[in-house]
Amino acid sequence: MRNEFLNPVQNLLDNGFFNDNNNMKTDIIDNGDTYEVNAELAGFDKNDIHMDYRDNTLSINAKKNANHDEENGKVVFSEISSNDIKRSFYLPNVDIKKIQASYENGILNVVLPKVNVDNQGHSISID
Repeated sequence: MRNEFLNPVQNLLDNGFFNDNNNMKTDIIDNGDTYEVNAELAGFDKNDIHMDYRDNTLSINAKKNANHDEENGKVVFSEISSNDIKRSFYLPNVDIKKIQASYENGILNVVLPKVNVDNQGHSISID
């Protein structure tokens, strides 16, 4: 376990001080035979989200463009902006043909079944 007090600069970088990664809060659960990833992407449409799995890494990219339609009036205050967030997670030994994803109420849920569930080891007899 890393002692976060020993490297405060790295801690700032890891926690998104200089980037928008803190806008995609994520939980990853190892269920033994699957990984389950839950990413908070409130305000994004399903079509704004792109994912891929390459080199044992799940990458999630969500991008939206703010549309300030001034046809019906002038915008006098706006906190809604364009947003582009990316996260990548190392999740080894995934059966890529069985990955499932759903998006509901601003939460992206990705289930990644593992290729080799029985990794407990076994005895080998010598002939």
